[in-house]
Amino acid sequence: MLVRLVEGLCRLQPVVLVFEDLQWLDSEGAEALDYMATHMPARALLVVTYRPEHDDRWGRVPGYARLRLVGRSGSDQGLQGVASGL
Repeated sequence: MLVRLVEGLCRLQPVVLVFEDLQWLDSEGAEALDYMATHMPARALLVVTYRPEHDDRWGRVPGYARLRLVGRSGSDQGLQGVASGL
């Protein structure tokens, strides 16, 4: 259902979905996110955050890119690192 909603929104404009702290995700949530990661429209960007020790499941999904942030000296620095990685 969420994928259909995103598809409809993408007809109007690009969409960014952000899911944080995936290390706390239960198995049902992980299945739903796996489905979304493989069925998102081209104009949608799915951004997920998780701790480094969390299982990285999407390495073979087309369009997948992993950006690793190092250090914790401030959120502005982290955002600049993400932006330069794109």
